[in-house]
Amino acid sequence: MIWIPSLAADYLGVTTGDTWWDFALELVLYWPYYALFHASRWQATPGKRAFGIKVTNLHGTRIGFGRATARYYASILSALPLALGFIIAAFTRRRQALHDILCGTLVVSADTAPGAMAPDYQVMPLPGTVVAAVFGLVFANVLATWAHVYFVPSPSQPIADQGVPVGTVTGPSFELTYALYKFPLFGGDPTLVKEGLRTYGLSDVRVRPGPQGDVSAVKRLEITDGFSIEAHIYREANIDGFGLSVEKQAGFSWEWFDRERDDIFSKRQGPGRIRVRMAEAGGKQEVAEIRFLDDVTLRLDRYFLIPFTADESDHLVVRKGSVLILKAP
Repeated sequence: MIWIPSLAADYLGVTTGDTWWDFALELVLYWPYYALFHASRWQATPGKRAFGIKVTNLHGTRIGFGRATARYYASILSALPLALGFIIAAFTRRRQALHDILCGTLVVSADTAPGAMAPDYQVMPLPGTVVAAVFGLVFANVLATWAHVYFVPSPSQPIADQGVPVGTVTGPSFELTYALYKFPLFGGDPTLVKEGLRTYGLSDVRVRPGPQGDVSAVKRLEITDGFSIEAHIYREANIDGFGLSVEKQAGFSWEWFDRERDDIFSKRQGPGRIRVRMAEAGGKQEVAEIRFLDDVTLRLDRYFLIPFTADESDHLVVRKGSVLILKAP
């Protein structure tokens, strides 16, 4: 039940602005909810109780607050990666997820008496009401996501939220040549949508401070048709890698570059080399200029996990010879 206000907070943008703080806050708030309910006389959260199930130890008796706490934090392991720790519950003898195995717990029918559990007792009942409810929630979530993508207009971002220019209007201009492709997700040849030349100045590149203030930042240049390139810049003593991403509205995808030698960085997945100029900032380094030594593809697979929206991804190709200036020389 507690995930309902959590989803509402996500949609409304209620956040501390720092991913790690948000994650820590959720752990602290959710932990007493799950631990107290599972250790209570109910032996279940309100959601489990509504579905007629409860949590017990291996002997079918009530667990304590300490074990309930361990089970909650162990459930984080079950969620990584791809919720495999939860999926294995369908294949274990006593229908235990990874966190149940680690903590010695079972999920059983609410009316199961402690003395009625033989070692091979088949637990985790799935009556028709539970199956219907789960499929109903999944369908409602997919429907809401689909409706949001198609019918809710993306609000135009205020200039102030886009960050501040890294240079003045009267500064020099630079050139970046691009090509925009539609690429079928399930095979086939890409389709060229548009290609052109983006002439820009430092006033067109905007910087937004990251959660660590001026230690990390995102520098953004709009290219064409709502597509932007974002450079995720971290000030470090020695930069061995950094990320570029292509963005359109709420969708974005990363491409990571690792230092190959000297000032040459290579794309981690797929071909593409760039030459990077560093600049000093507060006694540390930050990326100031990127020159593309090869054609570099930045993929935007923003619809791949959202059903019924598209069967294509967008590929923005930055042509060889282009330059992305992120800081005044």
